[in-house]
Amino acid sequence: MIRLYVAASLDGYIADADGGVAWLDRFNTPEVAESYERFTEQIGTMIIGRKSFEQALTFGDWLYGAMRTYVLTSQPLVDPPDNVEPISAAQLPALIENLRDAELDTWLMGGGQTVKTFFDLKAVDEIELYVIPLVLGDGIPLFPTGCAANSMRLEETAELPRGMAMLRYRLTDSPDV
Repeated sequence: MIRLYVAASLDGYIADADGGVAWLDRFNTPEVAESYERFTEQIGTMIIGRKSFEQALTFGDWLYGAMRTYVLTSQPLVDPPDNVEPISAAQLPALIENLRDAELDTWLMGGGQTVKTFFDLKAVDEIELYVIPLVLGDGIPLFPTGCAANSMRLEETAELPRGMAMLRYRLTDSPDV
């Protein structure tokens, strides 16, 4: 299963206008950390967009340890961490097919363009969205203009501290959900 696990502001942005995510820091609670731990225990592979990958490198040591990671990019990677390799958009369909058969799930992580690429391929199976009670007013949207239409069924909701909400959706072929 390919899962998009992401936080967005109430107005639908995953990063501010400069691409920053520091605004998320004040919403990092023990409940969110526990949810993240449960999520990552189910993950064997991560696919991350190039810009998100470069941003993750600025946080210090590679946060994702030995998790097998593919960086969606059209350029080579310079000295990537262990278990990190580039993948082009043309290689995605074959990789997606292999990952859907894997024992552990795949985490889709990245900006709007990465999400758009996977939505266009109908390659997202589930979305776990953390809605942050903050209006950024501008930034990088979770779903950019032109993102392919996809139908979803709400599977789970949870109220979290500091006014946050978790929404888990399963993508479906049927528009009548």
